[in-house]
Amino acid sequence: MGGMELPNDLSAELLEAVNVSACGVSLVDIHLRDQQLVFVNDMFCEMTGYSREDVLGRNCRLLQGQLRDQDGTSTIRQAIQQRSRVNVELLNFKKDGTPFWNSLYLAPSTNHRYFIGIQNDVTAKKEAEQRSEQLTRTLRSFAYYVSHDLRGPLRRLSLWASRLRAEVVGFSANGEKLTEQLTRSSQTLSNQIEALLQHANTGLADRTYEEVDLEAVARTAVQALAHDPNETRVVIEPLPRLVCDRARVVQLLQNLIGNAMTHAISGSVPDAQRGAAARTGKLHNELTQIIVSARRSDTEWIISVEDNGPGVSSEVESKIFDPFKSTCEESAGRGLGLYICKEVVEEHGGRIWTENVVPHGARFCFTLRPGAHSIVESHRA
Repeated sequence: MGGMELPNDLSAELLEAVNVSACGVSLVDIHLRDQQLVFVNDMFCEMTGYSREDVLGRNCRLLQGQLRDQDGTSTIRQAIQQRSRVNVELLNFKKDGTPFWNSLYLAPSTNHRYFIGIQNDVTAKKEAEQRSEQLTRTLRSFAYYVSHDLRGPLRRLSLWASRLRAEVVGFSANGEKLTEQLTRSSQTLSNQIEALLQHANTGLADRTYEEVDLEAVARTAVQALAHDPNETRVVIEPLPRLVCDRARVVQLLQNLIGNAMTHAISGSVPDAQRGAAARTGKLHNELTQIIVSARRSDTEWIISVEDNGPGVSSEVESKIFDPFKSTCEESAGRGLGLYICKEVVEEHGGRIWTENVVPHGARFCFTLRPGAHSIVESHRA
C-alpha cells in the first residue's frame, strides 16, 4: 500500500480493495486531535492533487481553501456530532488552487471511531446545470419581453382583419382569401409566442424522477386530447415501467400522439410519394389509426407512436425537431411540439427519430433511461 500507515483495526485486504476504487475514499479518526485523516486512496490523491504525505494527519478542511462557511460545512459538523450519515456538495480546491465541485458522502463506522468519506468530482455536472439554468432564465426573460411587446399588436391585427371582412361590402373572392390568410397568420404567430412563454416556464420546473407506468401515462395523454373515436382509433399496446419524470413524459406522448392525429387526418398520401403508397394512400374519410407500442433492444426500451397518415417527406425529416418548424403548412400550430419532445427525451438521456412505414404512415421512436425491466404481458383494457 505504498508504505502508508493503516489503522490497526481494519484489514489490509479491505483497504487494498478501497484503494483501487473509482471514487475518492478517505478515512477520518474523529478521536484524534482536529479529526485527522488517517487514510486516503489513490483516486482521492488524483482528484485533489495532494499526495498522501500532504494530507495524512491533517483535517479535510484543507480542501475548502478560504471558503470555510459554505452551506454544507455546518451540515458536516452536525453529522459528525450526531454520528449520522450525510451527503453534501462542496466547492473545494485542488493543491494547485483549481476549484472543483466535490460530492461528498460521509458515514460513521460501526464503532463510531471513524468517518468514511466518499468523494466524486461533479464539476462537469454542476457547470452544465448552471449553464442550463442561466439559459432557461434568459429564455424566460426573452419570452416575457416578446410576449409583452407583440401580444397587443397581434390582437389588434387580428381584430382589424375581422372588422375588414365584416365591414367591407362586396369583397372579391381573392380579398376574402387574403383577409382569411391574414387572420390565420396572426393566430399562428400568437400561438408561437404563447408556446415560447409556456416552454420557458416549463424549463424552470423541478424534475421528479420515479418509476412510472408508461401505459397509464399514454392513457392520460390520450384523454387530454380531444378527438372523435369515430375518426381516430388509438391503440395502446403493453408498455414498460421506466424511471422518468412523469409530467414531462405525459407532455412527450401527448405531443407525439397529437401530432399523429393532426397529420394523419390532414389528407391522403401524395401521388408522387413512395409508389406503393400512391396506390393505397389513406383517404380523407379513412379511419385514422395510431399505435403506441414498445420493444426491448439489448440495452434499452424503444417506444414508438405510429400512424397510417402520409408519412414524413425527406425534406421535412431533416428539420422536423427544429423549433417553430411545423410539419404541416396548413396548420396554425405552434411549431414547438416536436422540439419539446426532443428536449424531454434528451433530458432523460435518450434519443428520438422518425421512420416511414410501408406502405404509408409515420413512426416516431424514442428511448428513455430504463427503470424496471419487465414488460406487462397482457394488454389492459
